[in-house]
Amino acid sequence: MFLKPFTEYMHDITASTHHTIHNAYFISNYIFDHIACHCHQVRNLPDAPSIMGLLDASKASKKVMQKYYCNTTQKGYIYNIATILDPSKKLNMYDSWGNVYI
Repeated sequence: MFLKPFTEYMHDITASTHHTIHNAYFISNYIFDHIACHCHQVRNLPDAPSIMGLLDASKASKKVMQKYYCNTTQKGYIYNIATILDPSKKLNMYDSWGNVYI
């Protein structure tokens, strides 16, 4: 169950015949939320060696995601512009930021 979102997004992106850069923030944020939720669930399970292995795997996947997420900050303008230009997203991503957009 933990790897399902990774698999689904990887399949969707690689099978796509159109640009997907406008989805980078949304996919990354969803994956980070999924990892955090999984870590919380695992911490609430009774201690067992296999359970701790799941927690270690969750932490390792978060570390890898953070490594690649740094690329979105280095090239932030490209990701921001692509997101804003997508008619289905526009400035919706920035609504939670209040009146400060970019």
